Amino acid sequence: YTMPFLHQQVKLEIKRAERYSRPFTMMLIQLSNMDELNSNYGRIVLLNLLRELGKIINEGTRVTDIPARQSEAELLFLLPETRIEDAGIIADRIRKNAERFKYKLRLNICLVEYPRSGSVFEDLFAGLTVAMSRCIEKGGDKTISFIRE
Repeated sequence: YTMPFLHQQVKLEIKRAERYSRPFTMMLIQLSNMDELNSNYGRIVLLNLLRELGKIINEGTRVTDIPARQSEAELLFLLPETRIEDAGIIADRIRKNAERFKYKLRLNICLVEYPRSGSVFEDLFAGLTVAMSRCIEKGGDKTISFIRE
């Protein structure tokens, strides 16, 4: 899906979460070594890797989870009725499945939860940005959660 579609879905999920007092999580997955893979193995191999990575991510998520491509190297997910701790399990599953690749994939995975990380899309997205910065500062290839104090 597109980012505008996901933005609209998050707004709807916020209303649902408020009404039924249920959390949801947003998960950002970044393939941080995409440029390196492209330089070392070429565009065709990279495109095949991205296709396979998409399949692996789909295996690790549920039918009700909503993905959107933020950039060529980033996917953003809305995980309805999911606490951040459970999203961490999903991230671990995706990371474990990615180990099947012949090439080493460096996945930066960032998590925020409504309402603990923010109460509007912009705050949740800002939390993902902070988490991604922390992930990169710590060397990447990690899962980082952001919860407001």
